[in-house]
Amino acid sequence: MSLAYEQGPEAGVQFFREVFEQAPVGLGQVSGGGAWLRVNRHLCRWLGYEARELTGQPIAGILEPADHALKLLKFLPGSGNAHTAELRCRHKDGSLLWSRLTINQQHPAAQAPGYFMCAVEDLHALKAAEEQLAQERRLMRQQLRMHAAMFNATQEGMLIITPQDEVLSCNPAFTDITDFGIEDIRGRNIAFMFPASHEGAGWPLIKSSVTANGHWAGESWNRRKSGELFLDWITVHALTDDHGKLLNYVLTSVDLSRMPHAQTELSRLAFSDPLTGLPNRTLLMNRLSHAISRAKRNNSIGAVMYIDLDGFKSVNDRYGHIAGDELLKQAGARLKARLREVDTIARVGGDEFVALLEDLGKPEGANIVASAAITALATSFKLTSTIAVQISGSIGITLFSDADADPNSVIAQADQALYAAKRAGRSCYRLYQRP
Repeated sequence: MSLAYEQGPEAGVQFFREVFEQAPVGLGQVSGGGAWLRVNRHLCRWLGYEARELTGQPIAGILEPADHALKLLKFLPGSGNAHTAELRCRHKDGSLLWSRLTINQQHPAAQAPGYFMCAVEDLHALKAAEEQLAQERRLMRQQLRMHAAMFNATQEGMLIITPQDEVLSCNPAFTDITDFGIEDIRGRNIAFMFPASHEGAGWPLIKSSVTANGHWAGESWNRRKSGELFLDWITVHALTDDHGKLLNYVLTSVDLSRMPHAQTELSRLAFSDPLTGLPNRTLLMNRLSHAISRAKRNNSIGAVMYIDLDGFKSVNDRYGHIAGDELLKQAGARLKARLREVDTIARVGGDEFVALLEDLGKPEGANIVASAAITALATSFKLTSTIAVQISGSIGITLFSDADADPNSVIAQADQALYAAKRAGRSCYRLYQRP
């Protein structure tokens, strides 16, 4: 028994009043007829009323009519000793506040009127959080429906691939392109699409690039269900969660053999340097991936030459961009003339070119080509009827064969060798020296 009750009834009443007033929840005494007899400070503050404004008023006055019309009847005498419900209380300013209302019927002493004890807990923050979560779930469902519609409606073939390289799903366009239905390929390793005996990049190399860069794009020989090979433009992206953990790969496929002429021309423009007409960096990297794959498969030797035009900036500054552009076009043509049909010369930016040499036979073949390129660039360029200029070229060379290599590292090695050539006095070539 509490000390207050041991000290007598008056002390017990005073103790009850203090607990009633200081309680951290809204409390009120309600008559058997449903009117407030007494309310505490917390309830008044929460609802925005003074105690005198609530005393004597029906409890229904603070409840949203749509709620109390259904629920308040359960609180009346004869319905049980206690009841709890979640409903909306109306603040004095008219706003609605979610609350948990608990009414407990008190057993009166003999000849004393009965009353109810009412506790009102604030659920507004909880309900707001629940509504926000529900809204986020609705938006997520809408996004999923939109993504599903796009997945099914796009004309590009699409595959969803697990981190373990197994096909999870495909869209109708992929079936139209390859004749493979989902029942044919679900659970199969995606490597089945990339024949090892042809010049495709191969799934292991593609996956390695995606792991390093988050995406990959390029041409690849793929096969239809019938076994027919076709040239495909493939893009692969990695889907990760907020912590960077891989969830899936998304592969898109465009059958180049079925593309209309206009689309083919757009594709050509996307992978060509608009000034010189040479391949750009994107197409170079794609062909370099193929070349590395072949070198590993055939145990052959390939080389990359990174070429910089010494003196180009001076020509551009002195004679203007038109003369500079003409110099770049002539330099590109001269470099291309020194290569075989199977090789590639690309303009990768500014006055920088990259040559890809395949199946050299012996490493010294790259040195011969580099010497010929330097000689070609050293010959005077006639840019207009009155302007002739003399420049030179510096070249960095790196070789690749069956050693572990990827396109980015091969290019970086050739670039390092180029800087060595510049430090050596320019108009020369240097071979990349492995550490």
